[in-house]
Amino acid sequence: MTHSTTQSQRNLACLIGFVTMSFALAISLASSVFADDRPPNIVFIITDDQKNDQLGYLEGEALTPNLDRMASEGAIFEQSYVASSVCSPSRYTVLSGQYASRVDLPFFAQSTTDEGVRRVLWNVGFSPGQPTLQSVLQDNGYTTGMIGKWHINGVGNRPPTPPKGSDPADPEIAAILQANHEALREGIKHHGFSWADHVYAGNLVDDKRLVNTGMDEHNMEWLTDAALRFIEENRDEPFFLYFATTLNHVPDPNKSLREADPRISGEGLLPEPITGIMPPRETIYERLAEAGVDEKHAMALWLDDGIGAILTKLEELGI
Repeated sequence: MTHSTTQSQRNLACLIGFVTMSFALAISLASSVFADDRPPNIVFIITDDQKNDQLGYLEGEALTPNLDRMASEGAIFEQSYVASSVCSPSRYTVLSGQYASRVDLPFFAQSTTDEGVRRVLWNVGFSPGQPTLQSVLQDNGYTTGMIGKWHINGVGNRPPTPPKGSDPADPEIAAILQANHEALREGIKHHGFSWADHVYAGNLVDDKRLVNTGMDEHNMEWLTDAALRFIEENRDEPFFLYFATTLNHVPDPNKSLREADPRISGEGLLPEPITGIMPPRETIYERLAEAGVDEKHAMALWLDDGIGAILTKLEELGI
């Protein structure tokens, strides 16, 4: 048996264990809801660079009623740890079920020292044909959707970067931004997702296509809108939604809330702001003041509002 075959079997065994635990937990929690034999829907929310004080139920500083509700109605794992404290390898581990140090790609191996120590940072990615959480679920009848920040493999042949200071309202620049977003969507689909929309390649501040056009601002409404659409479109069949927010990472979410044009998005300047799906941005600081919560936690409430909209949609549909 060759090394590659052995490695492939180990990867699959590890992933099966990961998926089995996920299914066991999901089925256990959902057993009272589902009367038929349909597998449970799975919504996996991964936030970015979130600290303990940004979760109300942990330290009592932030205003996060929806996350607090999830904590009180669900399960909290108090001795659970990420495989890596860095963004990309954590995402890789979540979706692959294995340590990021086991990545089997040439550009990852090039970062290995002469002593055999692997450099695990933003150099991780899925190998062709590698089983992943989403691909295994897809093979078992799930529609798999991805929204938000990717930051794993390079995805798609992306268009040229517009020069710094480009006007996103310029039709030529707008076309580049749209083409970039479409390339990201299609690229992500090659990694086990049957559906992808409202996505980012990585950190907003690292994507020159966004930075050079002023599109490097958070837009929680844009992400949430896609989540609600995905859930509505797939309400009748089992689905897996991987919802990866850009909050609470850089750029400064408070700046995005206070100063950014709400039409800014990863696909360019929207025709109009997205409204009506979650509390208006302008009410965030008002609600913080009423609750006596420091304004530095505004991004936590903004995030919580989006998650609350997802919970509400699931309840409205009875799924």
